[in-house]
Amino acid sequence: MAIITINLTLDGQTLKYQDSSGNWQVVDAGNPSTGVNSGDEVDWVADDTISKVKIKPNQNQILEKVNDNDSKKPKGKVKNGLTGTINVKYTISVKPASGGGGYIDVDPDLHYPKGGD
Repeated sequence: MAIITINLTLDGQTLKYQDSSGNWQVVDAGNPSTGVNSGDEVDWVADDTISKVKIKPNQNQILEKVNDNDSKKPKGKVKNGLTGTINVKYTISVKPASGGGGYIDVDPDLHYPKGGD
Protein backbone atom coordinates (compact mmCIF):
# COMPACT_ATOMS: atom_id res chain seq x y z
CA MET A 1 0.00 0.00 0.00
CA ALA A 2 1.22 3.45 -0.90
CA ILE A 3 0.10 6.77 0.54
CA ILE A 4 -0.47 9.37 -2.17
CA THR A 5 -0.55 12.94 -0.85
CA ILE A 6 -2.23 15.75 -2.77
CA ASN A 7 -1.34 19.14 -1.25
CA LEU A 8 -3.93 21.84 -1.93
CA THR A 9 -3.96 25.64 -1.78
CA LEU A 10 -6.23 28.44 -2.93
CA ASP A 11 -4.91 31.29 -5.03
CA GLY A 12 -7.88 33.64 -4.87
CA GLN A 13 -10.72 31.45 -6.15
CA THR A 14 -8.38 29.07 -8.02
CA LEU A 15 -7.64 25.69 -6.44
CA LYS A 16 -4.06 24.48 -6.95
CA TYR A 17 -2.17 21.28 -6.16
CA GLN A 18 1.55 20.71 -5.70
CA ASP A 19 3.08 18.58 -8.47
CA SER A 20 5.93 16.10 -8.04
CA SER A 21 8.46 18.89 -8.69
CA GLY A 22 7.02 21.05 -5.90
CA ASN A 23 5.37 23.54 -8.27
CA TRP A 24 1.76 24.68 -7.83
CA GLN A 25 -0.55 23.75 -10.72
CA VAL A 26 -4.23 24.54 -11.32
CA VAL A 27 -6.70 21.80 -10.39
CA ASP A 28 -9.07 21.33 -13.34
CA ALA A 29 -10.93 18.68 -15.31
CA GLY A 30 -7.77 16.66 -16.00
CA ASN A 31 -5.31 17.73 -13.31
CA PRO A 32 -4.15 16.21 -11.19
CA SER A 33 -4.74 12.86 -12.84
CA THR A 34 -3.93 10.65 -9.88
CA GLY A 35 -2.96 7.03 -10.46
CA VAL A 36 -3.62 4.52 -7.70
CA ASN A 37 -3.22 0.82 -7.01
CA SER A 38 -5.50 -1.47 -5.00
CA GLY A 39 -5.27 -0.76 -1.28
CA ASP A 40 -3.57 2.63 -1.64
CA GLU A 41 -4.53 5.63 0.46
CA VAL A 42 -5.05 9.09 -1.02
CA ASP A 43 -4.54 11.98 1.41
CA TRP A 44 -5.76 15.45 0.46
CA VAL A 45 -4.00 18.07 2.61
CA ALA A 46 -5.22 21.67 2.75
CA ASP A 47 -2.97 24.57 3.65
CA ASP A 48 -4.03 27.61 5.68
CA THR A 49 -5.93 29.17 2.73
CA ILE A 50 -8.54 26.38 2.98
CA SER A 51 -10.76 25.66 6.00
CA LYS A 52 -12.38 22.40 4.81
CA VAL A 53 -12.09 19.83 2.01
CA LYS A 54 -14.86 17.47 0.90
CA ILE A 55 -14.13 14.57 -1.45
CA LYS A 56 -17.07 13.26 -3.47
CA PRO A 57 -16.42 10.05 -5.43
CA ASN A 58 -18.67 10.32 -8.49
CA GLN A 59 -19.08 6.59 -9.16
CA ASN A 60 -17.31 4.83 -6.26
CA GLN A 61 -15.47 2.63 -8.76
CA ILE A 62 -12.05 3.28 -7.20
CA LEU A 63 -12.53 4.79 -3.74
CA GLU A 64 -14.01 2.47 -1.13
CA LYS A 65 -14.52 5.23 1.44
CA VAL A 66 -13.33 8.69 2.48
CA ASN A 67 -12.45 9.24 6.15
CA ASP A 68 -12.32 12.64 7.85
CA ASN A 69 -14.35 14.17 5.01
CA ASP A 70 -15.20 17.87 5.44
CA SER A 71 -11.92 18.48 7.29
CA LYS A 72 -8.50 19.87 6.33
CA LYS A 73 -7.11 16.36 5.70
CA PRO A 74 -9.58 13.83 4.26
CA LYS A 75 -8.19 10.37 3.47
CA GLY A 76 -9.50 8.09 0.74
CA LYS A 77 -9.17 4.31 0.83
CA VAL A 78 -8.76 2.68 -2.58
CA LYS A 79 -10.69 -0.58 -3.03
CA ASN A 80 -8.82 -3.86 -2.95
CA GLY A 81 -9.11 -6.30 -5.86
CA LEU A 82 -9.50 -3.74 -8.66
CA THR A 83 -9.02 -5.14 -12.17
CA GLY A 84 -8.83 -3.79 -15.68
CA THR A 85 -8.40 -0.09 -16.42
CA ILE A 86 -10.61 2.42 -14.63
CA ASN A 87 -10.70 6.19 -15.23
CA VAL A 88 -13.18 8.26 -13.22
CA LYS A 89 -13.79 11.84 -12.21
CA TYR A 90 -14.32 12.83 -8.59
CA THR A 91 -15.11 16.16 -6.97
CA ILE A 92 -12.85 18.13 -4.66
CA SER A 93 -14.87 20.79 -2.82
CA VAL A 94 -12.93 23.35 -0.79
CA LYS A 95 -14.16 26.05 1.56
CA PRO A 96 -11.93 29.14 1.66
CA ALA A 97 -10.44 29.96 5.07
CA SER A 98 -11.20 33.63 4.47
CA GLY A 99 -14.86 32.84 5.14
CA GLY A 100 -16.05 34.48 1.96
CA GLY A 101 -18.43 32.49 -0.19
CA GLY A 102 -19.27 28.82 -0.27
CA TYR A 103 -17.41 25.78 -1.48
CA ILE A 104 -15.41 25.77 -4.72
CA ASP A 105 -15.82 22.50 -6.71
CA VAL A 106 -13.35 20.99 -9.18
CA ASP A 107 -13.50 17.57 -10.91
CA PRO A 108 -10.06 15.99 -11.51
CA ASP A 109 -9.34 12.34 -12.41
CA LEU A 110 -8.51 9.13 -10.57
CA HIS A 111 -7.22 6.18 -12.57
CA TYR A 112 -6.31 2.55 -11.96
CA PRO A 113 -3.77 1.06 -12.35
CA LYS A 114 -1.24 3.66 -11.29
CA GLY A 115 1.10 3.13 -14.25
CA GLY A 116 4.24 5.14 -14.75
CA ASP A 117 3.26 8.52 -13.33
